[in-house]
Amino acid sequence: MDKENFDNWNNLKQQIQQKPLIQYKQGEIYFMSVGQNIGYEVFGKKELFLRPVLVYKKLSKQTFIGIPLSSKEKQGSYFFNFQYTEKTTSTALLNQIRVFDIRRAKYFDGNINFSDFGKLKSKILSLLDITPNPKGKGSGHSSKKLPKCKESISQNILTCQENLKTLCIIPARGGSKGVPKKNIKLLNNIPLIGYSIQSAKQSQYIDKIIVSTDCQEIKNVAEQFDIKVPFLRPKELATDTSLDIDFIRHTLQWLQKNENYTPNLVVLLRPTTPLRDATVIDDAIKKMIEYKNNSSLRSAHEVSESPFKWFKEKDGIYQPICDNYTLEDTNKPRQSFEKVYIPNGYVDIINPNTITKENDLYGSKICKFITTFSYEIDTIEDFEFIEYKISKDKKYENTL
Repeated sequence: MDKENFDNWNNLKQQIQQKPLIQYKQGEIYFMSVGQNIGYEVFGKKELFLRPVLVYKKLSKQTFIGIPLSSKEKQGSYFFNFQYTEKTTSTALLNQIRVFDIRRAKYFDGNINFSDFGKLKSKILSLLDITPNPKGKGSGHSSKKLPKCKESISQNILTCQENLKTLCIIPARGGSKGVPKKNIKLLNNIPLIGYSIQSAKQSQYIDKIIVSTDCQEIKNVAEQFDIKVPFLRPKELATDTSLDIDFIRHTLQWLQKNENYTPNLVVLLRPTTPLRDATVIDDAIKKMIEYKNNSSLRSAHEVSESPFKWFKEKDGIYQPICDNYTLEDTNKPRQSFEKVYIPNGYVDIINPNTITKENDLYGSKICKFITTFSYEIDTIEDFEFIEYKISKDKKYENTL
């Protein structure tokens, strides 16, 4: 490489390193800058090579395992053909899988659908001579034992034990009153429940996913996302007044009786909180493992306006909501009050012993886990607002 080409390469590298990180997800496709043409081609010489790259596995906020794509259809063991837009058919070049830096992304170009991603994953596993486990999570991991990880957490060493079992339960009853069939209503052309299923499948720790539903239609939709729904929840556990602890206990009892499966942790992902990052879920799981004496973990975000400034009413007269404060206290700046957090459904994690032995859902030692503001869906207007958010912010384009 001559000095001119080296200088061009070095300048490009510095420009990329100075770019801000963007939020991205597994399954997204970006046109990436993969280098500069310094060869002998007449056309495009000294210009950047741009190539679509599929995010196969997110490694960090900056790097991911990516699969370059070609617009030319190819056949063979190391190629996978799929269509990710109405007009674009691409071939995933499995012989060119490598690590990419998201800062090389020029623009977002679409995403692979659930079905094709599952087929792609199966093909990669077959190339690695790894057989999917039909009783595992979704399309499954290996029936061979893969080496477990050791990673540093808050200066402590957490050993991921071979027998650690993490169950994800996604509750989706069929009797929604506010929005009929809410859990399978399309959000950006994807059934709402699909967002939670895929978030669970992207987790590095969850090894089994169960959708707890009383509705055959919801069961059918959930199974389109390459998971099994082995039972229907009894109707008496799916009423407006049913408690969460009841369907969770039912799920635990069914798995113990029918599959001899008893989890160490239960992760609860509610479909009504669709916009999640699987790495945040994994951070919550790691924190729950680290602080193993806690009875549960709940995600929450800080409220923007302190409820200690709110009123309650008695005989038509306002009173402070907290008896420890006067009406005059409610006029103080919000910084004068202690911070308050509201549970947001991003991720809840439960120690099963809290349910089976203490007959309590969350217990008395709930580990704090703070997230950014989390959007929840309860009304048609919520669907419309989140679809608007997705259309305006590319980071939400594929939370799948």
